[in-house]
Amino acid sequence: MGRKIGILTYFWDSNPGTFLQAFSMQQALAKRFPGDRVEVIDLKHGRFWFRPSRYDLWLPKLIEHYRRHRIYLRTTREHLPLSPTGLITDNYDKAAAFIESQHYDLVVVGADVILYMMADYVRHGTPPIYWLPPSMGCKKVCCAASARELTADMLDATMRRKLTESIRAFDLVGVRDDVTYELMEDLGLKGDPRLAKVPDPTFTFDIDQGLAKAALLRYGVDVGAPTVVVNMPRRPLCDGLVRYYRDKGFQVVSLTGGFGLVEHRVCGISPFEWAGIPRYGKIVLTDRFHGTLFSLRNGTPVVSMQKGGRMHYTEKGLSKLYTLQRQFGGEKTNLINLDTFTDLDAAVKITDAAMASFDAGKVERTCAQMRQQFEAFLDRVAALFEA
Repeated sequence: MGRKIGILTYFWDSNPGTFLQAFSMQQALAKRFPGDRVEVIDLKHGRFWFRPSRYDLWLPKLIEHYRRHRIYLRTTREHLPLSPTGLITDNYDKAAAFIESQHYDLVVVGADVILYMMADYVRHGTPPIYWLPPSMGCKKVCCAASARELTADMLDATMRRKLTESIRAFDLVGVRDDVTYELMEDLGLKGDPRLAKVPDPTFTFDIDQGLAKAALLRYGVDVGAPTVVVNMPRRPLCDGLVRYYRDKGFQVVSLTGGFGLVEHRVCGISPFEWAGIPRYGKIVLTDRFHGTLFSLRNGTPVVSMQKGGRMHYTEKGLSKLYTLQRQFGGEKTNLINLDTFTDLDAAVKITDAAMASFDAGKVERTCAQMRQQFEAFLDRVAALFEA
């Protein structure tokens, strides 16, 4: 009988990047361990169940949000192998006991920002379950995990001790960004061969352009026209860029529900359709990690916009967006901090330059390298069973 491998990650939110990283992780592990059962552990936080924001409380938006939620429920049911039983809880001990009851040979924690200490955890004095208890008897691996902007100096002594005990009991610790790598070093893994930087699993995902094109046509988008793709909530600077390019004859496609200056709001689509849409843009404006990643995967210039209230960053300016853009050489040219940058004319120069200087060949080669690095880490995971 084969081994049993559980993936502990976010997978249930109506977010294409969240779903695709879970799907890609499951697919990559299933391919690497063809004789074993590889499933996503059906463990959810209560706070992440269907949760429209205050901006969605207008009835048409609420209906749209619910329809999107139903699409993701169906996609999850059809494409993600889940554990046979599930649990919704914020309680660390209950979550740990549930995972133990599944009798896994290996638990893979990741990817996404699962290691982040949300305010609820800080208040209750317990880490999220992704910081697994040291006593858990199976093999434990972090893979492309992120702690967002969490740094060691944000932790009190008790929490720092708990996180240190947890992470030092892992067999391998693969993290996705510079911030999380530095956190792991500060928690005692500096120079430890178990610690590695691992790209996001979605670099292994094969994009179906036919699905994206069909979705755009369904929404009345002219797939041959010059297009700006917007994948972020409204911000004054982004509004200005949208107006500028719209006046120059570009059509504007928004992949979020809240953008009001666009011809096409493409929102009721599956994550598989979403993945290929950046291919049809001349440029993408986004504040999302996977919005940036899939723009690059599609060979489309992208300008990432980070803001303290949305995409967090450390005092040194490090963030998951910064790390991703740096891997492609764009941290100084294709990243805008919306907390400090307000000059529209300067922003136009950045976006125009991003399109003019885009090196599709270099980006494609870098994407291939990211995929190879991820798969090389899976080789290290497989070696745990050979030791």
